Amino acid sequence: MNSIAPGAIDTPINAEKFDDPALKKGVIELIPIGYIGKPEQVAACAVWLASKESSYVTGLTLYVDGGMTKYPGFQAGKG
Repeated sequence: MNSIAPGAIDTPINAEKFDDPALKKGVIELIPIGYIGKPEQVAACAVWLASKESSYVTGLTLYVDGGMTKYPGFQAGKG
């Protein structure tokens, strides 16, 4: 079994937070790649996991988060 763990993704569930410039800036500061992800980026990973190209992949959690979960600030509970 595989899974996808998305980070900060620009979806309606996050709209209130991302509509506030200060909150959005704070989130972006926790993402090493420097921007909030798009749903299409998560979808592309899901398509790959469902394809033959990943047929030998098992037990994987694919973090689609721009490096956010590895960032020290996020790990310190600031995310």
